Amino acid sequence: MKLSDHQFKFTKDIIRLIEFIISLNYKVTCGEFYRPLEMQEIYMKYGKTKTLNSNHRMKCAADLFILKSGEMVTDFDLLLPIVNYWEELDDLNRSGADWNKNDKKDESFYDSVHFERNIL
Repeated sequence: MKLSDHQFKFTKDIIRLIEFIISLNYKVTCGEFYRPLEMQEIYMKYGKTKTLNSNHRMKCAADLFILKSGEMVTDFDLLLPIVNYWEELDDLNRSGADWNKNDKKDESFYDSVHFERNIL
């Protein structure tokens, strides 16, 4: 599959995810989608990421801030239906709130706002 095909599928899934989040009566705001290497290097330097090889750099990741009553939702139990929905849309979809599923990432790094299509 070409990168542009992955990007298109990711975009379609993100739209579906945002609509699903709204249907649960949460608000959602968008953070970073694309991230250039220079920004990734800065995040690495300050411990905001553990890799230079981010799916953000491939335009296949998004940071979505999920809000309830004006507060950001970070509790895994509250995010679980959203994470499950995201991961059921496609086998390549992963959430930073669930990094340690299948031992794919470091368990100590919880990123509740991160949703990606894992192409790297």
